[in-house]
Amino acid sequence: RHSGIPEATTTSLSVAAYGGIFQGSSVPDVLTISVAPPTMLVPVTAVFVQPTSSAQLPVSFDTRPADPVTVTAVSSNPAVATVNGPLVARDTGGVSFTVTHVAEGFSTISFNLTTGNLTNSTYSTVNVPDTVAVTAYGPGFLVSASQVRLAQMTSQTISVGLDTTPESRVVVTVIPSVAGVVTLSPATLEYDEGGTLVTSLTLTWAAPGEATLEFRSQGGVYHEIVRSARVHVTSLPPLAVAPATVSATPGGPAGASVRSIIVSWTEPPTGAEFVTGYTVELAQDVAFATIDASREVAATDRSVVVNPLVKGACYFYRVKARNEGGIG
Repeated sequence: RHSGIPEATTTSLSVAAYGGIFQGSSVPDVLTISVAPPTMLVPVTAVFVQPTSSAQLPVSFDTRPADPVTVTAVSSNPAVATVNGPLVARDTGGVSFTVTHVAEGFSTISFNLTTGNLTNSTYSTVNVPDTVAVTAYGPGFLVSASQVRLAQMTSQTISVGLDTTPESRVVVTVIPSVAGVVTLSPATLEYDEGGTLVTSLTLTWAAPGEATLEFRSQGGVYHEIVRSARVHVTSLPPLAVAPATVSATPGGPAGASVRSIIVSWTEPPTGAEFVTGYTVELAQDVAFATIDASREVAATDRSVVVNPLVKGACYFYRVKARNEGGIG
């Protein structure tokens, strides 16, 4: 049983046997007993606080205090976050501090313990835990999608919400980093005090390209808040156009039973800059119901060798360009 010694210590226990059948019995080695000091427990190393809100920071003890313990929590940067107290703990359940958001930034919380009996109290010599890091967030936006891909002439609707309840009307302007890639409806999002914190934003394909949406807000705790790179929009190019010309040249050793051909082509007359590759196919029927051979070719190539082919068979060939919008 723990004797109540507040500091860590080590003692030993030896055993001797006398009498009866145990007279003269061998005794086990000496047992070493380590007594740990009482410990103040802080279950977290970091606290995150949203604007206009607070977070709880519990503190407990692994040993019941013999005397009431006064726990003081100190914020290193009260301009960012404040903490209440001091609080008095009388049991192992401890106390719970309230960390309150003041402004966006970082702070740390340290602890001090005091007790009425500094010499014999259970926690008179306890080590105080390390500090707890506090991150006070600025107001932000909750967006339902971080990546949006739009095919030609299509739209997609996402939701945009506020993670902090505004105390007055907030107007958010959404600005694409590249003009002409996507159109937005509505162009501004409005949130009223006491109203819904989520609204819808429709993105519509305008032209091939990529853009990042930037959110700029005015009003209340969201005044002059700017958040970018929250949504990346890719407007895909139209379906690829077929190559301008396609030709085939027989190849392979003369007289061989299995031959090859070289299929060549030129780039599409439009949209060539969006081409990501080509698909070359051969079939023995003009409808290409059954593909006898297929090759995937890089966008920079203009020919490919297709084999093996059966001597005497009639083949039809075609070349399809592909891009991020699909295969033409």
